[in-house]
Amino acid sequence: MDDRTKRHPDPETKAPSDGWSAHEAEQRKAWQRTTAQQRLAWLEDAKRFAAKAAQAATRRRSQDA
Repeated sequence: MDDRTKRHPDPETKAPSDGWSAHEAEQRKAWQRTTAQQRLAWLEDAKRFAAKAAQAATRRRSQDA
């Protein structure tokens, strides 16, 4: 068995999708347990993070030019 086989198991087993489905379900449950205020705070943090990432990408592009 080579490295590619290890990373990409037999599609018949469906192991990767089962793991992702369980993770997605747990994330959904965790999100539903949060309050509206907590969700809003999370979204505001995500917006700040995205804005900083966009600024950093712009700086990198201008330095490369």
